[in-house]
Amino acid sequence: MGALTSFEVVLVICVLSCEAVVGTVSNLVVLVSFFAYTHSCQREATAMFLISLLFADLFVCAVYVPFYTSHLAEKSLILENVTVRTFIGSLLLIASLNAIFCVMMDRFIAVQKSFKYPVWLCDQNVKKVIACSWVLAILPNLVIFINFKSWAYLLNAYVLFMMTAIFFLSYTVFRTSQLQARRIIDQFSNVSAAVVVSTRCARAVRLVVGISLLCWLPTILVPVLIPIFGQGFVNRIWCYVLVMSSLNSCLDPFLYYWNISRFRRAIQKFLKMIVRWKKSNLENNVNPTYG
Repeated sequence: MGALTSFEVVLVICVLSCEAVVGTVSNLVVLVSFFAYTHSCQREATAMFLISLLFADLFVCAVYVPFYTSHLAEKSLILENVTVRTFIGSLLLIASLNAIFCVMMDRFIAVQKSFKYPVWLCDQNVKKVIACSWVLAILPNLVIFINFKSWAYLLNAYVLFMMTAIFFLSYTVFRTSQLQARRIIDQFSNVSAAVVVSTRCARAVRLVVGISLLCWLPTILVPVLIPIFGQGFVNRIWCYVLVMSSLNSCLDPFLYYWNISRFRRAIQKFLKMIVRWKKSNLENNVNPTYG
């Protein structure tokens, strides 16, 4: 019951390989575009939390997913130690979840404490919060080297707490955005632009958080099934749980490109530069110059 069939192994390897390639390239493009085409003064708290999320997603897709894929293919010459490999994967996935929480907390403070937002989330505080989010991703996972079973319970409790907090924050942000839109409608006659911005913000929050919760939900549900179906069943489907959780890291760059104009403009500039560079190389190859 605990072993995958050959077809399932091939299917999971193909899906994870696609996630690794697409996720690595997309996260890398967004990161390079952001740092190359945005000024330092434009890198406020929200953007830096998103960048922290993209770094976590990049490491998930570029480091852990390939290692796990090679393990499934029984060709893993690196990280043969299961405990070390699990520690790295759990650390990166929790870092990604922590970054999502930071993004939601940033939006929560922005809509609930707008006057205190610039003071609370100044550059120094943002750096401290990002550092703490990575430390909190490391500390719970160190328990795996002491007691694997205790680590599993601690990890499930931590993920459950974070997902509940993210859901609460996202719901509050969404409701507050709706109330602000209605208040604007009641106070002003020409509100078309304001309503569009508010509606777009609410839609973006619902989309990002909805997909994130959907991808992470199996991480909580599957361990609950152990008393019902047994450990063998959980071991069999755990690779599919990993596919879902790593899918979130793969989708995040596309969600932020779609919903955040600053990232979209930077990526478009970067891609245009790549196109111009390729055209220039083709022209030089077609019409070479001789000294």
